[in-house]
Amino acid sequence: MMKGNNPISNFVMLQFFLTILVLSTLGPSPARASWTVVTEDTIKDNGIIFVEAIDADSTAIVGIQNSAWVLRRSDDAGETWQDFSVTGELALPMFMTAHFQDELHGWLGGMGAVYRTEDGVNFTEVQIPGEWWGPFPLSTVRYLRSYGRTQVLAVGDSSSMSGTSSVLILTTEDGGLTWTEVENTLAVSINALEAVDETHTWMAGANGTDLDGDDWPDRYDSGTILFSADRGQTWNALIEGLSFGVYYMDFTDTDRGWAVGTDGTDPIVIVTEDGGASWRSLDLSAIGVPSDAEELTYVTVLSPCEIWLIGHRMKADTLDDLFLHSLDGGNSFDEEFDYDGQSVMFTWDFAGRAAGWAAGAYMTLLRYEPETADPGTGCTFPGGEPVVGEESVTEEVAEAVEEDEPAAELEEAGEAPAEVPDAAEDGTEAVEDAQDAAEEEPGEDGGKGGCGCAVAL
Repeated sequence: MMKGNNPISNFVMLQFFLTILVLSTLGPSPARASWTVVTEDTIKDNGIIFVEAIDADSTAIVGIQNSAWVLRRSDDAGETWQDFSVTGELALPMFMTAHFQDELHGWLGGMGAVYRTEDGVNFTEVQIPGEWWGPFPLSTVRYLRSYGRTQVLAVGDSSSMSGTSSVLILTTEDGGLTWTEVENTLAVSINALEAVDETHTWMAGANGTDLDGDDWPDRYDSGTILFSADRGQTWNALIEGLSFGVYYMDFTDTDRGWAVGTDGTDPIVIVTEDGGASWRSLDLSAIGVPSDAEELTYVTVLSPCEIWLIGHRMKADTLDDLFLHSLDGGNSFDEEFDYDGQSVMFTWDFAGRAAGWAAGAYMTLLRYEPETADPGTGCTFPGGEPVVGEESVTEEVAEAVEEDEPAAELEEAGEAPAEVPDAAEDGTEAVEDAQDAAEEEPGEDGGKGGCGCAVAL
């Protein structure tokens, strides 16, 4: 008896062959995020040292092109650009950072001044406190955060003619028309400033050994994390004497936060669930950070489930970009993008999960747009080993963090001497030095070629 065709078996076989055909045609599954090149240049010395995501479509950049400052914004995802207009009296203005409260209200920070705008384009110079070397100021603003349109915090460094340096902390309550210096004796090189709301503010860096002979503590040695509950007027050290420095921090809310750094050799990722009073160090291999990762210099927490870790890895004796993306709360990360251009990225910023930016030398600017739905909030916060410094948080400080009370007076710290900066620098060397570092093999001091916020001048 001849067997007839089985329609069910035929259908199953047809589905199988169609699936194989589709998979072979499509190749590897697409990444869950999209990064595209917006701008590139052919000259290494032309570069972007800071990028600010104003909103999903608008961004501002600070950079150097053809030995001149580039200060501009785009409101159409990088299609067209408009130059900022800056008026002031400084003989040699220098710009390090930008921060916008909204599309119209923003600030530029740099050497000797903060520049403010109320229309999003035209900036006016406001000179800040600090000593001068002839016609050149010795104070530099490197980080800005705002608490609404009128209250702004500026942080940087200040040198003196006596050969000492200290942390520069400035506050304003009139939108930047006038600035008041917060007196302190902290000998800390600040690398990160994070304000999650109008009360909670953290900053972090290093306050330890001078490893490269420049008479200033290296940013990856003997780290410190500080907290302020009163918009930067007073600060408390949450933890000091860490075996690593912190490059960048980002908080989901007032309790849960992430920080990345390095000990000069290996990347470090730490997390907190109590506002920074205690931290845990994550096992990088367990969460998917590749073994050739040189440093992680940026972290952004887009939601309790979606996190980006960005930094650099070694590839053929040069630094290469490393983009790591998590959709499960940071319990696992996948590599999402491999930029094969002529630069590595030195500065990043995200406007929520709607858009992100990365930039570096050669005027390279990358834009990110998500290709996945919002993963939501129901993710487990990652565990890890407790982080202990030489001086751990006191019970009084922990209670202040938990109860949102203003921190105590700034604790005294030793001052570190510093050389008077070369005021004739126009900023071009910053981009060149950063790119050179990216192309060289790390030396005894780690040879780091990137900073999560800006290339340090």
